[in-house]
Parts: sequence; C-alpha cells; structure tokens
Amino acid sequence: MRPVPQDATDLLQGTLESPSNGPGQSSMRITNALPFGVYVYELTSTGDFAGLPNNGTAATPGSPGALLTPGNSLNFGQYNQGAYFLVTAAYSGGFVCVFQANESGSNLEINTELLLEPNAIGPIPQPNATQVIPPDSQCVVVGCGVAGPNNAVAVVREQYWRRLPDSYTIAPGQSKTISFTTVEGMQSTSSSQVTIAAQIGTSASAGWGPVSASVSASLSASSTTFQQLTLSSETTSYVSETLTGMTANSSDGSGPTTQMYLYWQLMDIINIVDPSSNLVLGSIVSGAKPVVISGPFDPNALPPLPTPAPQATSAAERRKTWVGSRLVPRVA
Repeated sequence: MRPVPQDATDLLQGTLESPSNGPGQSSMRITNALPFGVYVYELTSTGDFAGLPNNGTAATPGSPGALLTPGNSLNFGQYNQGAYFLVTAAYSGGFVCVFQANESGSNLEINTELLLEPNAIGPIPQPNATQVIPPDSQCVVVGCGVAGPNNAVAVVREQYWRRLPDSYTIAPGQSKTISFTTVEGMQSTSSSQVTIAAQIGTSASAGWGPVSASVSASLSASSTTFQQLTLSSETTSYVSETLTGMTANSSDGSGPTTQMYLYWQLMDIINIVDPSSNLVLGSIVSGAKPVVISGPFDPNALPPLPTPAPQATSAAERRKTWVGSRLVPRVA
C-alpha cells in the first residue's frame, strides 16, 4: 500500500499553502482521464481555494474551479511555479488529488494513479482549541470505474470518517452508563436494489451479491490496487457499560481532568454518476467495523489549531510531487 502523500494530508487538515514567492509564472496543460467531471483550483499563499477560469487567466479566490469533463483538457497559465493545485469531484466536491506544479509547460493527466487508496484517507480528525468537537472528515475519492449498458455511467467510491453520536465526555469522579451502538453494512440507499442493479447492468434477482461483484469489478478494472467491496444488509450491535471518571491526580500533579472520547466510523459511499451532467443517479452508504476510539482529550487543555508548515520556495529546496502523470510522495 502506498503511503498517504504529505501534501494530501496537509490539505485535508487545512494546513497546505502555496509558496508566496515562486520563481516565476508558468503554464500547464491538464487532462481529465477519470470517468467523471472534476473541478481544478489553485491554492493561494494563505491556503484559500482559487477558481481557475477556463480561459487560462489568473485564479481568483472564492470563484468556481475550472470544470474538466471526462477526456477533455485545458491550458492553465499565470500561476507561480511551486503552486499547489486541488482537484475535486464535480458531482460531490469530494477530494480527488493535490499536486504541486514545478515545471513550465508541463502536461498533467488526472487519472486513478493520483487517487488515495481505500482505507488510507488520512488521519482521524482531532480536536483543538478552536474546534473542540471536530467535524466529519472530507469525502475522499478512492476508486472509480464505468458500468452499465455501453459503460454509460461512472461508479465512484468515496470514503470519509464519521463522528458517531456515541462520543462522550465524563467529569472527574462522575459515573455514567454509556450505551454504544455500532451499525455495520448499508445504512442508506437513494434508490432501490432493482434500480441500482439496472443502472450498472447487473441482475437484481439474487440480492446484493451481484451488485457487489459488479461494483468491485468496475472499480478494480481501472484501479492501481484491488477494490473489493461487499454490500450487505444493515446489522446493529448494542453494548452498554458503566464508566467512572478519573479521581486520582494526573501525572503532572494538576489534579483529575475531564475526559472526552470521540468515536469514529469509516464510511463507504458508492455513487452512480451520469458523466454528461455530473448528477448522482443513485448512491449506497455503508459503515465499516470496528469503530475507532480516539482520546482521552481534556477539553480545557486542547492544542492550538494546526498552522501551515513553512513552504520551500527555491528550485533547489523544492521537491517535485509528480513526475509525468504519476504522483509521488514529496521528499522532505
């Protein structure tokens, strides 16, 4: 399994910025080789997403990204060498990839090699002094393919970390009975089994098994890794236990502290997308077990909001994050 590139981790945590003083202006041609439309943004020196107009002029913070439909290319100019670019799914806004452009006149193909691998979508969100209760993580595209009659639809797999309502806080010396509810398997579908089966061109008479096989085959056909996905009916587990907060002094002698525990579940989303309109025709949402528990955290002593690491700006200091059309981890 490939490691998650540091650039992707930084962007998903909101700490990635483009260098403020690159060596000069550049131009680049970007081609979308994915079976669904994408938006392309340039990251500013403050980490803002700047939309890239389709006419190749300078990016503008807060404006829409440049839309690249499947198989199409666009030329982009007037950006600083060393700038970072973000690619998102046009149908959902899910994270597709991030890359740093270091060569003028280069060609970049957005393909499945640039996607993060399933179950390797970056760290679980962590609380900080600004966000005591962290939100769910960003959806990340981890696989895609085509299916249905004449390969007319795109099958796109996304994953994200969902914070569960079972998360809790317990005060020093407090006793509390905690009930944990874990849901595994399909939690919601936007369409019936028959409808989804028809959209991807498989049989609905034998349950979700043929649908799982068809989706896995579609994702694996154009992926750089195996994509095995099993769609099963929802099952729910209940656990109840009594907990007691700390009563002894903490290790630094400051006394017992309030403890917060956050429960996270890895969620899988299968979207059936119409490439011509970027509309989702159907979707399946499922949760994986086991649930991941993070903590304990002291809500009164959380670390500050993460800040961006200093970016190297000279050509000698920077390291390319992509070669040709292949993304490679940046070397520190």
